[in-house]
Amino acid sequence: MQEGDSSADASTEDSASTSYASSEKKGTNEKLDSVTEPKKLGLKSLFATPTMTKITLIMWVNWIVVTIGYYGISLGIGDVGSDVFINFLLVGT
Repeated sequence: MQEGDSSADASTEDSASTSYASSEKKGTNEKLDSVTEPKKLGLKSLFATPTMTKITLIMWVNWIVVTIGYYGISLGIGDVGSDVFINFLLVGT
């Protein structure tokens, strides 16, 4: 009788664990599906709100200013000093 009882218990545990595993997988897949679907963003999204428009324009102006500043410094670096090592030291800082 113990053998019959243990096999019945084992089949009950198997079906319970299988149904739990399948429900767990469904929940996991639903979460993964919602995570893996990225929003479609474009140039229009940078100007969607007034705050994003302000940040976008500030960053654009900053990029231009830094680029022109770096270009000007790199053109005038030859006139900084007469020693190659001092020039290297000044450019590195």
